[in-house]
Amino acid sequence: MSTTSSDVVTATSVAPRLDPRTKLLYLLWVFAMVSVLSHPLILSLVFVITIVVVLGSGLSPWMSLKDIRIGLFVAAASWLLWLVFLRHQGNVLFSIGSWHITEPGFLNGASVAIRIVAILLAFLVVFKTTTNRAVMTALYRLHVSVPFAMVVGITLRLIPQLQAEHAIIIEAQRSRAVEFEKGGLLSRLRKHLAYIIPLVLRALKITSDLSLALETRAFDPYARRTFSEELEFRASDWILLALMAITLVASIAARIAGFGGMPIAWRAN
Repeated sequence: MSTTSSDVVTATSVAPRLDPRTKLLYLLWVFAMVSVLSHPLILSLVFVITIVVVLGSGLSPWMSLKDIRIGLFVAAASWLLWLVFLRHQGNVLFSIGSWHITEPGFLNGASVAIRIVAILLAFLVVFKTTTNRAVMTALYRLHVSVPFAMVVGITLRLIPQLQAEHAIIIEAQRSRAVEFEKGGLLSRLRKHLAYIIPLVLRALKITSDLSLALETRAFDPYARRTFSEELEFRASDWILLALMAITLVASIAARIAGFGGMPIAWRAN
């Protein structure tokens, strides 16, 4: 989900024109909301908001689903595990043969799956509409430590580079008649070592080159920093920040008052 400058959305959509600090705070807001709330119906509202943000950011819905397909698989697997573990608890919604789908299993699984997908969509929006340089600058402006901001920026830069290296290694191994899809499970696992080991070695080489480049430039993470791009909140940023603050405070107050949590009848024992 990381981007280079050429990958960032530049259409006349809302997200690219927002301050990158607002986007990072939106990501934290999604984290906080899905952590504070646990009722699946209320979490569904947060999920709908993330969908609206994706559409308003000018991102393709189909490509967005493709980008988070691994996360969707994890969410579906989590939901299925809840159905399995709680198949004998609570009211039975429906049955498939001798298999019972219970109310606690269905709703607890839905709650976990919604959390996973909402967080992934928030990540996607932030890093598909923001350059790596803007993300690092925003982290500096939010008073995040320079080493942490550097780690985030370098990681975002390395992910697409390693994806390209992975594609090159795969094609090189296939040209040597390595067939990754054929054979038994153990045989296929051994074949995958043909690209895992070179990819790890390449990643170590890239990391070593980056560390040497920083050292030769006398990089000091604790020196006073200057920025080529000045960040400034606009009216739209202040409005969104105010809405996020109000909804988060209201959600925390509601949970303290006993609302927004999983009803007792749906809780897992």
